Amino acid sequence: MKHLSLKDIFSKIATTTPIGEFYFLQNFHLGLCGAIKKYVKNPLFLLYDDSDFDVIIKNFSNSFDVDTAVIIPPLSHDDATPPGFISDKSIHHKRSCEIISSYPDSISFIVCAASSFDIPLFTNQKIGLDVFTCTGFDDCLGYLKNNSYSSVDIVTSPGEYAIRGGIIDFFSLSAPQPVRISFLAEEVSVYSFDINTQTTTSKIHSLIISPKKQVSKLALSEFDLSRFSCFILTNNHNIKNIKILNIDLFNKLKYFSYNQFIHKKNKNYNILSDDCLSSTAIVYNDEDCFVPLWFQNKKSRSRVELQINNKPIFNIKDIAVGDYLVHRDFGVGVYSGIITNENAVGIQELIVIRYNEGGVLRVDTKNLDLVDFFASHGSENISLDSLNKTATWKRKLSAAKKNAEETVGYLLNLYIKRNKLIREPFIETKKMEKELLNDFPFKDTPDQAIAWNEISNDLKSQNPMDRLLCGDVGFGKTELAIRAAF
Repeated sequence: MKHLSLKDIFSKIATTTPIGEFYFLQNFHLGLCGAIKKYVKNPLFLLYDDSDFDVIIKNFSNSFDVDTAVIIPPLSHDDATPPGFISDKSIHHKRSCEIISSYPDSISFIVCAASSFDIPLFTNQKIGLDVFTCTGFDDCLGYLKNNSYSSVDIVTSPGEYAIRGGIIDFFSLSAPQPVRISFLAEEVSVYSFDINTQTTTSKIHSLIISPKKQVSKLALSEFDLSRFSCFILTNNHNIKNIKILNIDLFNKLKYFSYNQFIHKKNKNYNILSDDCLSSTAIVYNDEDCFVPLWFQNKKSRSRVELQINNKPIFNIKDIAVGDYLVHRDFGVGVYSGIITNENAVGIQELIVIRYNEGGVLRVDTKNLDLVDFFASHGSENISLDSLNKTATWKRKLSAAKKNAEETVGYLLNLYIKRNKLIREPFIETKKMEKELLNDFPFKDTPDQAIAWNEISNDLKSQNPMDRLLCGDVGFGKTELAIRAAF
């Protein structure tokens, strides 16, 4: 008997659901997000529940194309983002408006929160100038001038353009990056380019220049989805005048976590790995079990490894520009702030660390376990490391580890020697001790009582006392020291 694959399941869905019509995926699990993105080859539109935003980001962030995919966040006013950071919702909302307004024909993947479906987001494409259908260089230049875009020598900001012979560099008000439009050949070619280096980065196949003046915006419900396979993943929607059909294929699916999978592994399932699954095992018809690759390759870790990996990450809110940070692999540098970056895997927030000899390191905020606080701004005798001389940092690190090992060895031997020391226990004199304690005017605090009990046990022991007494000013440390001396 032939076993189905996830590709077979989603290919069947794609071939039985006409594009441009909405289908409600009953019993759909968000663990299948990667599979539906990978195996449905048509342009894809998904409508998700507002409460699933974080799960959606997690499942789609690794399969995200900068100019062809958008994630529209829920319409929400609550923002718990700490100062100095930009929330995922704000980033994706701004990015969605820009991409849909400027590159509508290049979009092949839209994921929209239910509450944002009817909210005006993007500029009407019919109002702007389609670069690929305009008659030529003069039309494009005239449109920019008529809409009061600024002519400059080098484009660095939105709303600017620069002429380079038969080439126009242009930064749209509704685009994430500037573009270079070439009219030198028979067909127009458009590339995005980097502001800092002024070099082209990627080819663009669709571009509409939005007018500089304010224009009314359209909601995604007014966007042309006729070429998309459209699926609804939530019951909490308010879509009007659209026929919604149910697909019962997912009723044959069961979903298991890793722990559930381990307990059911001995069942007679045909186990198949699929790299588009991330955290959920899926059983089809009680026969085929599709699992993420790591379900079968997972190795148990020791308690020591877990303790090491659970090292607390320093709080980015507690550092200021100019403070010194230390990176595990590159050494000590100066913190220069936070920037956002948009690339093939989505939108990243990066902390910038500057090193000696002009070196600059950008670290994703998801990898802050590699970075730690070193010293405050203005601290003296701080030597910056160099990205060009990583061997120097490795030598420093090796020397520090060696010194630490020597210190640990010294302390360990010291404690071993101390534990071998024997002395006569102090004789307990309860009557005299009671008289002394009664002379103190205040009643012991709970912490004092515990500390005195432990000190008494130390004094009655055959081993020398090795105890450090800590506490705030005025909380009774001196009283306990007097008792011990007595």
